[in-house]
Amino acid sequence: MMDYLTKHQKLNVIGKIVMLALLGLFVLVVTLLYLNSAFGWFAQNEDVSGDGMAVTAYQDDAEAEYTHYTFDAKNNQAVVYDQISDIQVPQYDLIFLQRNRYTPAVVRVALTGEHDLPESGTISLTVGRNLAATIMTPTGAESNDSELAELNDLFSSLMRLTIVKGAGIYSANQTTLYNNIDNLPYGNNSTLYSVIKDQTANNSTTNVFTTITGAENAADRYTKVNSLTLSIAYDENDWNGDTLNIYLYITYDKTLLNEYTRQDLSLSGDITSVGKVIELTNDLLTITASHS
Repeated sequence: MMDYLTKHQKLNVIGKIVMLALLGLFVLVVTLLYLNSAFGWFAQNEDVSGDGMAVTAYQDDAEAEYTHYTFDAKNNQAVVYDQISDIQVPQYDLIFLQRNRYTPAVVRVALTGEHDLPESGTISLTVGRNLAATIMTPTGAESNDSELAELNDLFSSLMRLTIVKGAGIYSANQTTLYNNIDNLPYGNNSTLYSVIKDQTANNSTTNVFTTITGAENAADRYTKVNSLTLSIAYDENDWNGDTLNIYLYITYDKTLLNEYTRQDLSLSGDITSVGKVIELTNDLLTITASHS
């Protein structure tokens, strides 16, 4: 195509093409650098700022390690579950209360300073329940909480969740760790093998999914939330080396348990040689941690 051009003209055309190519490359590089600086925050930064507060979410559990414990009384040791949804607690005995010594469950949430976790601040744990879970109520009706005319055998109906901190709780031995929490002032062992107290002095660290409203209309007698978020402040004294361990303590709630037994004295549990028992179905589905 350039056969009719002189050598000088050909060099001039080639030079212009090269200059245009270099200019295009320069524009492309500048554009990429601008986009990276302008939008890279969304891809890499997990901090969300608002009203002067920064909240960092531990997305996909990538920066928080969760370990779930219950106690096997027969073998006198704690056992570990991979997921909160896998937890199974022992039956609750309404007659021989000493058998309830090891009914609580514990979740340890291990957070490290490797991901800009500040030395002090507030940790929040959010626990979501399985909305599709169905169970039989004490009077024999199937319930999925669409109408809360009765409590049922789901964790979310009868369990209280408490967030716990303290460097002295942690132990590499899972049985020792479980007992360290259970022997705290509000622990199961300290309430004479019964149920956790209502924790009126610690309302910011404990809560329940289900609330008794006292309404006369049966369908409005109870309200239940889909998730619970519990928060607790921590400082430099709560760390175990480079790890901050926060714990979730899951126990029967005294008020809800009494209400459950009031609904039907025959309950849905079996009358056995060791007493009348309640056996719950776990409907806790997710747990996530965040800090502020």
